[in-house]
Amino acid sequence: MLPVHLQDLIEAHDQPFVVIAADYRVVAATQRYGRSSGISSEDLINRRCHEISHRSDRPCHENGEECPHLALYQKGLATMVLH
Repeated sequence: MLPVHLQDLIEAHDQPFVVIAADYRVVAATQRYGRSSGISSEDLINRRCHEISHRSDRPCHENGEECPHLALYQKGLATMVLH
């Protein structure tokens, strides 16, 4: 059996796609997401989602915005975000 890598799995997705850990850090991003954000997918890894999407050093909810990441990790609510 061949090993399955997260990056290979998400690249099969037809839309820009990113995987974010509980600490807000990007653990994987498709090349499509990299192109849409203007940052290579390799350079997105280990950056925090709010740094990329909002150019902020603080998470969305700390800036008074709705935070889909918080909804997932605190309430278990799956969320799709379109930027």
